[in-house]
Amino acid sequence: MMFKSISTLSLFIASRLIMAQTQNNDMVSAQPLDLDQVVSSKTHGNTVEYACINPELTGKCIKYHNDQWYIFVADSSNLFVNMSSQSCRDLFGVQLVIFSGELCQPETYNLISCISLATQDDTYVELKGLTRGDSYWLNVDGYLHDFCTYDLEVGHLPK
Repeated sequence: MMFKSISTLSLFIASRLIMAQTQNNDMVSAQPLDLDQVVSSKTHGNTVEYACINPELTGKCIKYHNDQWYIFVADSSNLFVNMSSQSCRDLFGVQLVIFSGELCQPETYNLISCISLATQDDTYVELKGLTRGDSYWLNVDGYLHDFCTYDLEVGHLPK
């Protein structure tokens, strides 16, 4: 009986850890990205911070479901967002929104790029016309409600 209780408790804890939100689930907790450094993450268990998105700006490009927030500072006018090692439940891949603007003030956002990849292939998105020293937000979401793990890098070279 004791073994069964411990097994049940272990399964419960493991399922909570697997579905737990990432720390960068909210814009205020956006994960800072160092250029040319890969980070690994997952969209499982995340929610949408509706007060901090601008659906009018992104149009039909993205349907928000389980997004994550990142922020980076440009040191060049052209950078690349490299996505790799995607593993998604429904095989749809991730969506990316890159924009400038003030924290959680959608009326200040300036869209740089909005991409729905619809693939798990390793790919990159070129960002042009960035201003050196300016901060940019990167929002990653599973495409069409997909749940994904992935590697992400904002860098100087496409991969």
